[in-house]
Amino acid sequence: MSIKGDSKFSLSKPLARRLPFFYGWVIAIVAGLVSLAGVAESPAMLGIFITDMSAELGWSRTEISGAVLLGTALVFIAAPVSGKLTDVWSPRYVICIGASITAICLMAIGSVTSIFFFYILLSISYAMNAGIARVAVNALVAKWFVSSRGKATGVVSMFLGLGFLIMPIIAATVTDEFGWRVGWRVLGALTLVLAVPVSFFLLRSVPEDVNQKVDGYKNSKTGVGPPADLEQQWSTKEAIRTPTFWMLLISLSTIAVAILGFAVHLVPHLEDRGIDTKIAALSFSVAGAIMLPASPAWGWFLDRFPARLGFLVSALVVVIFTLLTLLAHSAFMVIPIGISMGIGFGGFGMVQRVIYANYFGRQSAGTVLGMAVPLMAIAQGFGTVVAGAAFDIFGDYIAIFSLFAVLVVISIGVMYKVSPPTRV
Repeated sequence: MSIKGDSKFSLSKPLARRLPFFYGWVIAIVAGLVSLAGVAESPAMLGIFITDMSAELGWSRTEISGAVLLGTALVFIAAPVSGKLTDVWSPRYVICIGASITAICLMAIGSVTSIFFFYILLSISYAMNAGIARVAVNALVAKWFVSSRGKATGVVSMFLGLGFLIMPIIAATVTDEFGWRVGWRVLGALTLVLAVPVSFFLLRSVPEDVNQKVDGYKNSKTGVGPPADLEQQWSTKEAIRTPTFWMLLISLSTIAVAILGFAVHLVPHLEDRGIDTKIAALSFSVAGAIMLPASPAWGWFLDRFPARLGFLVSALVVVIFTLLTLLAHSAFMVIPIGISMGIGFGGFGMVQRVIYANYFGRQSAGTVLGMAVPLMAIAQGFGTVVAGAAFDIFGDYIAIFSLFAVLVVISIGVMYKVSPPTRV
């Protein structure tokens, strides 16, 4: 349901009437651009800045990583609100507000001298992006697609891959030439330009807002196409009472500890192994390049096979990524690390976007996802801080990265036991 006046200044209805294809694909492209912009705030970008910031400001890696943990605490509040607003208000406004605040905070980080203000700015930007914009984007795609949800998520992930291809290069190059402060400001400006205008003018809540149906199907009474909504719908209260919801949450949160810990500390780890910052950051660009063809492949897979199976495959690739990271001692290793990261992390990201909607339906997709994201976010923040603390204690990342591999294996075991929810 959209608020009254949600169509004001929107170009969606006239554009939907003129396009020869389902307007949901425009939604997927805009969601992809928002996701691309969100890479600017991702922990991977913090990893590019962390060494220079530590050297100039005298902050330890644990202290810098702690800002992400505070951000996850704010996500605990922001994500349920975003999910609810996406279901009952307008994702158009939710995304614009979240992306705008994120951009302002990122640009302001370029002027910090106090760790207190750094914590405030980075944590707010993280909460606005991960807790507000990302929840709304994922729920939005789930509301427009059912049988083609995997393909649509693949489109979004292709843009995400493009973001990881270009954003680390931009951040590393600008930082190398002009310093880390300018790097943060450039990332903030890119977030604002890429996410807000297209979201404001083109997004709508559900297909019915532009007189269309889910997946672009025609009215089933005409005999053209299957019924629009083929899913069993669960309310949020029903969903959180099922063992399936909690087992999914445990599995996804366990692997999230490892994935975000890797994302923040991969570049510093490679730098400690004697690899130049630009070359180390290239691992994310390689991952992004791999995600471009891998995303539609994952989309095809998730439209035909259970999302649970997709998780198991992607998690096994993350284990391979971990082994390669631990063995890295030369610039050559950046390529296989990036390839495995693009396939493994990219697959996990796509599964995370669709699995709750696949199990519990699209009608409460935002609220259900908003209930799950806070706990996953806290797990992610915990991983970044523990990794930073492990480095400060042991002087390297070998022990903590090995522990991350164990956590990934545990998440595989839990996900293997997940079964579809059933009503008693």
